[in-house]
Amino acid sequence: MVYYGNQRRRMKIIWKRDAGDLVYQGIHFNVWCKVRNEIDLMYVRRLHDPKEVIYAIVNGQKTTYPYMPRKFPIGTWEIIGIEASTDPIFAPFKIRTNADQLVETWTLDEKGGYDKPTGKKVLDGGYLLHCSNSMTTHGCGRVETEKQVKKLAGLIASELARGKVYMEVV
Repeated sequence: MVYYGNQRRRMKIIWKRDAGDLVYQGIHFNVWCKVRNEIDLMYVRRLHDPKEVIYAIVNGQKTTYPYMPRKFPIGTWEIIGIEASTDPIFAPFKIRTNADQLVETWTLDEKGGYDKPTGKKVLDGGYLLHCSNSMTTHGCGRVETEKQVKKLAGLIASELARGKVYMEVV
């Protein structure tokens, strides 16, 4: 935390999500959010393939609610922790946030693939910043390199030890 006289200021990360630029303590990190879904023509999700179905995360647990992934939500979110990981999708660190957003659930077809939206919504959470062996995510921010995610996690961990860290996603 930074102190100005008797006032305490919480540290904040600014992530220009669609530009792929995250700034923390004056350092720029390449972080993007490329999501395969039914609306992004660059990253199309195959609708009728059961292996393509994604389920919402509610209270940290995967649910039985199929939904179509959406980008990390715009807003101000708290960084709630850093977790080491050996999973190639998240390694070497998961930077956890309290970000969440309402997402529309989908019905499944007879083969178990996406059929159509239900019109019902569920609150999806579990949004992270992480490095990955995949170019796309289910809505998380993908830090470009392991070196960058290690540096970012180290800076955040240092500040979390002294107080709160927030991320403004614009």
